[in-house]
Amino acid sequence: MIDFYLNSAASGTVVVDISDDTGKLVWHFSSADEAEVVDAGQLNIPTYWIRPPQVLSRQAGMHRFVWNLRYPLPDSLRHEYPISAIHRDTPRYPLGPAVLPGQYTIKLTVDGRSYTQPLIVKMDPRVKSSMDDLRRQFELETNIATAMRRDYQVLRQVRSLRQQLKALRDRLTAIPLVEAVTALDKKLSELEGEEEGRIFLSTPQGRSLAHLNVGLATLLETVDSADATPNNPQLAIFNDVKTALDQQLVSWEKIKSSDVPNLNLKLKQSGLQQLNAESAVIIKPEWHSVEKAAGED
Repeated sequence: MIDFYLNSAASGTVVVDISDDTGKLVWHFSSADEAEVVDAGQLNIPTYWIRPPQVLSRQAGMHRFVWNLRYPLPDSLRHEYPISAIHRDTPRYPLGPAVLPGQYTIKLTVDGRSYTQPLIVKMDPRVKSSMDDLRRQFELETNIATAMRRDYQVLRQVRSLRQQLKALRDRLTAIPLVEAVTALDKKLSELEGEEEGRIFLSTPQGRSLAHLNVGLATLLETVDSADATPNNPQLAIFNDVKTALDQQLVSWEKIKSSDVPNLNLKLKQSGLQQLNAESAVIIKPEWHSVEKAAGED
């Protein structure tokens, strides 16, 4: 719990930065952060489960800001609230990697002036895992979160490009251009894929960006379920998924460097607006409310 007092309302942004013992930034909180809005219509749980959004205040007076001892939330297509609900304090899953025990620094910045305080994170004494075990767990969780971010960033671009193709196709009349747009959209559709379904990495759909993101999120929650070193199956699964993701990212680069320029040349010759493969859409997350209860299929 981070307590601070403002003698008067801040004229600018209030910032709390948390860094590890090497000075590397762990999390950046700001009063300019936008509170996430949850669409209650998408949930099948009572909204009083949900932990209210927390944003730093600029108002005068005493303030308390709670850091959950984790790194930022991973870029996940799916979010859920676990069945282990706490009234008005159930966090959204998946969570970011938990920080390692050690020394951290909290810096509060208000109107150009900064104040720092040390913070020591200690391990629960009931947990007997070694620091090496915890470090291996942290490294795997961090690698999973990094892979999810890479997947998510490309997926935003793929979906943006597909939206551009749809708008373009609706205006086209020349058959060769329609066929070229349709062929590119088919490639992008296979690359994007879908989140749902019991499918495997051996199938094109199982290697799609959407399915890999969901699989990585599931793996992250599994690795994070205990303060222990990852087991061999977890390491093997991550290596397999990362290999599939690397292959998909190579496919995306080929589309950007070859397919898109070729189509843009045809569009330019026809006097039509060209495609932008670098633009990205905002992905609206899918909300899934609870884990399956014991005994459910």
